[in-house]
Amino acid sequence: MNLEDVSGLASYLVEKWDYVPNQAPDVARKLLTLDKDIHTAFEEWVETGQFPEKPVFSGFSPRSLSDLAFLKPPAVFLLLDWIRREPADAITAINEELVG
Repeated sequence: MNLEDVSGLASYLVEKWDYVPNQAPDVARKLLTLDKDIHTAFEEWVETGQFPEKPVFSGFSPRSLSDLAFLKPPAVFLLLDWIRREPADAITAINEELVG
């Protein structure tokens, strides 16, 4: 799979993770424009199937988010990017929606 291609990544999301076909291109675009360190972690996950311990933002890493609640793996990286951009809002949402 080409991680730099919206179409290829969207197809992967639909086939592997049951994303809705008409929504997958938008998710793919978001994944392709992640912070560089988060994108590198996403690539590592695709290659190994293991969530990395880094990067860490506001105490959260890909691995810790995956342990926190069931999220489709691509969503873990999108959530980490939200934490990086808007930590207060993201952490409030995590506490309300995922931790309960």
